[in-house]
Amino acid sequence: MTIKILALLVCIFRALGSNWLTVDHDQCSSNYDEFKTLIDKNGLQLIRFNSKVAELKNETASKINTEEVAMVQAEAKRLEETQNKANDSLHSKRERTADQKERFRKLYHEMESITGNISRLERVMAARSVAQSQRQQKVQSLLDQIRAVRQNNTDLGLNILRELNLQTSAGFTIQTNSEVTLQDRDILMFPSILHRSEKGLDVSNSILTATYSGVYLFHVTVCSQGAGLIARAVVCKNYSHRWVGFAYAEDSNNSECGSNTVVIEVQKGDRFWVRSHKKSYFSSGSSFSATLIQRTE
Repeated sequence: MTIKILALLVCIFRALGSNWLTVDHDQCSSNYDEFKTLIDKNGLQLIRFNSKVAELKNETASKINTEEVAMVQAEAKRLEETQNKANDSLHSKRERTADQKERFRKLYHEMESITGNISRLERVMAARSVAQSQRQQKVQSLLDQIRAVRQNNTDLGLNILRELNLQTSAGFTIQTNSEVTLQDRDILMFPSILHRSEKGLDVSNSILTATYSGVYLFHVTVCSQGAGLIARAVVCKNYSHRWVGFAYAEDSNNSECGSNTVVIEVQKGDRFWVRSHKKSYFSSGSSFSATLIQRTE
């Protein structure tokens, strides 16, 4: 009877031991409190089992086969080792979990710090962006002012240059140096150049070409060759039949001269010259002059 009870306990022990061996890894992934409760419960069962084995051992020491007792004791020892492993596993998992919690806590605080730094950096960058935009607006405004001043200076310089150009003086005086007799409408040549400005008037072959538009003064003087000889001259413009000026001289005392002065508006490119009116007798000293009074362009 006692052997049967012992055999039954061994079977129960083996069954319980097999279950405990599977608890070590499966239960480690469950909740700590539940796992600890399970281990404590198994621990109490182990204590009761060991106590029962001791009682049976004392009561039937002389009747139980020593091999069976040894087997039961080995199973009990294995069950105790399994219990110890379960406790160690729970303790190790608690330590690992505590360490992980501490690392997560530090990481959380670091992330909070980084988030705060990013927020401060965004505010600083936004403020700098506003300041940069304001500086760019100021620089653009200054550049616009500089361009305006430069344009004003350019306009002023052009106006000054224009005024200076408009104030350009120009003039010439040409003269005959010998007696000459001309038929009607022949051009009177003036070989001697008494004065000619570099700009404003172009005199070639005694024909004047205006290089500036403006108001000009023309003066023509003719002298006759002798008593009873008449010198007549007209100032012509652009081959028109209309005269610009007329001069007449009839020598009665070998020193007769006549002259005429006109002021007219001239366009750039207009041409002027002096020709005889009817047959005329010109002595040396006859002259033709022109002066730019006011330039208009």
